[in-house]
This record gives sequence, C-alpha cells and structure tokens, in this order.
Amino acid sequence: MDSSAEQSDTTMNKPPRARVEDAIDHDSAPAAAAPRSRDYLEGFLAAKTGDAPVGGDGSDLQADVIAALREIYDPEIPVNIYDLGLIYGVEVDDECDATVTMTLTTP
Repeated sequence: MDSSAEQSDTTMNKPPRARVEDAIDHDSAPAAAAPRSRDYLEGFLAAKTGDAPVGGDGSDLQADVIAALREIYDPEIPVNIYDLGLIYGVEVDDECDATVTMTLTTP
C-alpha cells in the first residue's frame, strides 16, 4: 500500500468534531443564578463572644484578618494574595488595630 492510500484511510476514520450546539440542552430550563453577597466581608468585624485574646500577634483577630486576605484573589491568576506572597506581614496591636504590610503586583 502506498503512503497516499494510508493517509486517506486515516483521515476518513476521524470521529466527528464536537459542536457547541450538541452540548446545549435546549429542552431544560436555564439554571437559576446562585445568590451572591455584595459585601464579602460582611460580618467580618462583628463582635465575638468568649475569653480569647483579640489583640497581639497570634490572636484570633490576626487569624481572622489572614483568613479574609485568603479570600481575595489576584484578578489575573486564581491564587489568593496571601498565598501568592503579596502580604509581608499582619500585625495586631493591643487596641485591636490591624496593620497589613503588602506589595502590589503592578507599579
């Protein structure tokens, strides 16, 4: 068998290409959009009950600030700004004031 016959056999056996129209189920109703909170930090600074320390390094407030920073994602890549390394430090003083030292991704 020559190479042109082999080539035509392989091109004829290709499966049909997928089409977007084939993937859409026109008979079903569109899914309802999930409700989304406008303020993703809502309740972040709400008063907490308990005897846990709220100020100083290693406090619950510092952990809460870090948790909030981990929910903020870089707009260009799907990595949060804390794990990306843009946050250099989170300090909480005795008056519960948080200071976040960070860098920006663009000048």
